[in-house]
Amino acid sequence: MATGTPDLPVTPVDGNVRIDILSTIANIDAPADTELNAAAGLNASCYLTADSALIGIEQASIAVQLLCQTVDRNEPGRKTVTLGMTAVDNTNSAAATDSNKFAEMLVEGTVLYFSMRYGKAWDAAHAADDEVYIVKFKVGQKIPMAPEANSYTRSVFNTFVQDFAGPVAVVAGP
Repeated sequence: MATGTPDLPVTPVDGNVRIDILSTIANIDAPADTELNAAAGLNASCYLTADSALIGIEQASIAVQLLCQTVDRNEPGRKTVTLGMTAVDNTNSAAATDSNKFAEMLVEGTVLYFSMRYGKAWDAAHAADDEVYIVKFKVGQKIPMAPEANSYTRSVFNTFVQDFAGPVAVVAGP
């Protein structure tokens, strides 16, 4: 009989999540490393707050009730995907020129792609076989957060999910 708990290794989340905002991904079910690493995209890992970059997934249940069965069963139904993002917003500040790419990229009405990878450093390039989650979304209204003492300026960016894939494997690009 075993005693104690196993010494299971764990990967810290801090510094090991990469989030990219991209203007295009050809196939969200098989994103290419070249697309995810493209200079046109934005590695947003240092803009987003630790508690905000959240893909929410709820899945409905389909009740199957057949006359021949004595037990009702359920099957997976539609998924409702949400995307929440709160980020540094340096609009109107001295840092706006060099450090406001996230707020500048997320313009209301624009359609973009959100890519999230866990388990590797935030600045490590994407590679074939990395597991990622991809959300295609339309940007909604930016809402500045209330000012607080000993804090920094940030905004909530409303999003409207149009498509989702994940987890999916990154493929080697051309």
